[in-house]
Amino acid sequence: MELVHSSTASAPPLASKTNFVSIIMIGQRFNRVVDQILFNTSVAHTLINTRMGNSLEGLSETVKISNGGPITDKETERGCMTSSKVTKDKYDAASGKSSDIRFAVSSMQGWRPTMEDTHILESSLKIPIKSNRSDYQVLMDHALFCVFDGHGGGFTSDYSSKHFLRIFTDRKEWKNYIALSRSDRKEVPGLKLIKAAFSGAFFDIDSELKEIYKKRIETNGGTSPSATSRGRNKKQKLKQLADDERDSNNSSRQSSPPPPLPRVMLDRSGSTAVMVLLTPHHIICCNAGDSRAIVCRSGNALPLSFDHKPSNPTEMNRVREAGGFVKFRRVDGDLAVSRGLGDFRFKSNDEVESMLQKVSMQPDIIVCPRDNEKDQFLVLGCDGIWDVMENQDCAEVVQSFMDEGESDMGKLCEDMLTTCLERNSKDNMTICVVSLPACTMDFEWIDL
Repeated sequence: MELVHSSTASAPPLASKTNFVSIIMIGQRFNRVVDQILFNTSVAHTLINTRMGNSLEGLSETVKISNGGPITDKETERGCMTSSKVTKDKYDAASGKSSDIRFAVSSMQGWRPTMEDTHILESSLKIPIKSNRSDYQVLMDHALFCVFDGHGGGFTSDYSSKHFLRIFTDRKEWKNYIALSRSDRKEVPGLKLIKAAFSGAFFDIDSELKEIYKKRIETNGGTSPSATSRGRNKKQKLKQLADDERDSNNSSRQSSPPPPLPRVMLDRSGSTAVMVLLTPHHIICCNAGDSRAIVCRSGNALPLSFDHKPSNPTEMNRVREAGGFVKFRRVDGDLAVSRGLGDFRFKSNDEVESMLQKVSMQPDIIVCPRDNEKDQFLVLGCDGIWDVMENQDCAEVVQSFMDEGESDMGKLCEDMLTTCLERNSKDNMTICVVSLPACTMDFEWIDL
């Protein structure tokens, strides 16, 4: 087939100049509309991801409170770890002397309508003695630091902070680890026991939370997590209640109607969890969700955890195989993390194991050998910190406060929260900083 181009070939008559200009103006208006739609979509996604944290349920509440400004009150706790004495005190005093491990944690509600972060600071670990459950053996050279970032309510994070240590120290793997000699604890058998204890503790606490969740559903007349979900199911339930009431009135006007069921808001909360077990020879980090931990070694931030996001290929495959989908980088278009505690509306597939649900409670565990000549400090934080700071940036800002002469670890944590707020973090914020032997901070000691 031959293609012929000719400048003299006949062509349809051109539109008049006026019509031509009108066509251009219509096209320009159309482009502006499209651009505005794309802009609005981008803004909506930004609001969802920066203001709402991990759950979309707090959207309207967050918008309301944001008009009044953030809540900047800080709760700060300090402590230290020594070989002979362990103390832990609140905001108004630093503690201890001749200690090489100091730590602090500080939290701020920020722009969110409620505070859903919690934490654990344990500078020594108690081991129950079998003969008497009220007596404990204290392991002085191990410490546990945890940050829980709740979403959709504060119940899961609050329960986890109050009960995780009990569950962890009751695990048989932890007791077998304690029974090892000091030299064997730092070797592979000891590390395997600790990792198994962490994994088992996550399973156990999630199971406890699930039982509480089921009892609340049974008590409040629900049948399943979906019965209280938003959207069509909720509308159908309300319609059914109205139909039942109408049918009751029509069938017998002489009999008194049954008392209405109490309106109960079932808990739909969940929580991420990041924790670090500090042993004499290792830094062991256990993580589920998008809270994060780093160790600063010779000025370099080394990641101790990696975020569990639904858009990660491995996480996305598990979500899909469990019957879910990922939309707007969220599980079922709702939850921004793919692992964590609670969130049982995403763990209702009876055909898959608990660790293979759309949202899995299975943590990742990273073991990092300690280097006392180079390890400066640990940082644990919820995503309100990491939304506005990269790992290396965070380590450098912490170090800069130390270099400027800050001698109070608690105040340093508070300065970090203020910095994140100034960088426009819209979430709850919790940060925990733990000094290590190579830390250059010139600590100020206050006698108790």
